Amino acid sequence: MLGLAGATLAMWGCEPATITEARDQLGRGPDRTLVLIAPVTQDTLEPRMMFGTGRDTVVSGLVAAKMDAERFAIALAGLQVAPVTFEESTQIPPTALELDDLEDVIRGSTLNAAVIGLAATNSAAAPVEVSNGTIGIVELDAMGNIPRDVFGRPQYQTDAGGSPILVPVVDPGQATLTVPAAASTTVSLPAAVFADRLVHMLLDGRATAVVAEGTVSLAGGSPTDVTLSDVLDFEAIPVILLDLTVPDTGVVLQVNRLESGLAIDSTDADQIVDRLVRAAISSRVVSQVPFGVEIDIAYAPGDRGDLTDIFSLPDAVVLSRLTVDRPPVDASGRATQSVADTVSAEVTGAQVRGLLGSQFTAGLRVRLLPDVAAGSRGAVAATDLIGILASVRIEVRTGGQP
Repeated sequence: MLGLAGATLAMWGCEPATITEARDQLGRGPDRTLVLIAPVTQDTLEPRMMFGTGRDTVVSGLVAAKMDAERFAIALAGLQVAPVTFEESTQIPPTALELDDLEDVIRGSTLNAAVIGLAATNSAAAPVEVSNGTIGIVELDAMGNIPRDVFGRPQYQTDAGGSPILVPVVDPGQATLTVPAAASTTVSLPAAVFADRLVHMLLDGRATAVVAEGTVSLAGGSPTDVTLSDVLDFEAIPVILLDLTVPDTGVVLQVNRLESGLAIDSTDADQIVDRLVRAAISSRVVSQVPFGVEIDIAYAPGDRGDLTDIFSLPDAVVLSRLTVDRPPVDASGRATQSVADTVSAEVTGAQVRGLLGSQFTAGLRVRLLPDVAAGSRGAVAATDLIGILASVRIEVRTGGQP
């Protein structure tokens, strides 16, 4: 997860060697300089660590998030006399998808890649074949029922062209899915449009269900190999890959962290501010994600909570923005090297004051920016990261008079 390192203290020069000595010598002896270094942020943002616990994975090197498995059970008893037509549905709870800190990023983006890992288990002593099998999405009505057309079929969500968003349940390169006798088979079903619509419906709080339809028939063997208790079990696990198309305005990730300050008491902090010679903030970002990146950092004294917009507070200090262009990418849209930028700016004693107490809250806002010429698309690999370091160098005059 994204975090901010605790503040540290460092001094250079002959004297004083510690802040305790500085307290004793602020108003005595010859002029000398005390230097304090206070980190504001010092961490690495790894997109794959920002999904909900237990949901993150890697598929073909790309960061991906797994949803909860959805199960469908189809009774096979009817195969003793005829094929079985089935329609099974399951409502998807919002908790099935935990995107944590990446929720806003994905909410504002289009997902270009996803798969459904489908495991089918056949308890019968004969192989069975699924034909015309599909998995689709519906939005439940106010009563929690599946909406249907005049023919009684589920009214599936449709794509931009008006066609139902359906994922075919088939073996690779085949028109049907065959499950061996008393065995299981697993297939990976491409499902980008399906997953994009499902994820955005869940994020919007819409009552959503997944419907599986099709026909099951015997693929060999005798009807007597099927008993009244035999079933065909499906377990479907959508896996959403972080292959994104972001809008022209970009997408934003914002988090707050409560951090330790230099823990200097109020009286000493006031003296340090009064004797300030110079204070400067230096910020550096190193990015290896397939998008341009804007980094905004702000901090405010005390514990401001996880949900407060630190940037909007009247006593917040907002650092100069860091911006880096998109790094070079390969044909798959993955970054091939990192890019970096550094900015520095002078700050006032009042702005430094918030770092001298026992705690401060730091806010970090990261905006991913599209490369419109490249189709605004990027694929985030498991090794991608954004490294951020911001610190304040405070020079204080000791000795003599303020």
